[in-house]
Amino acid sequence: MKSLDALSPEQIERKLRLATSAFQTHLRTRFANRVRMMLCAAEILEKEKDEYTRLMTLEVGKTLRSAAAEAVKCASRCRYDAEYESSQ
Repeated sequence: MKSLDALSPEQIERKLRLATSAFQTHLRTRFANRVRMMLCAAEILEKEKDEYTRLMTLEVGKTLRSAAAEAVKCASRCRYDAEYESSQ
């Protein structure tokens, strides 16, 4: 497992502001575009599963099997959410 340096309070505040801004932008994003982005995220997760597996193993200490299963589960959830939003 890899150790990371703690963020300063200023760095944390900046990241929170960026996250809030991104969320506000997402709320104004057209519905069809949000669905498209979720499907794109699923494709990326599936295509780059090995890389995400490696990252989760390094950063969180998950086993390879557990990390790979989580990448697949996240891709599946993205597809589910896109399909659910499309049906509303």
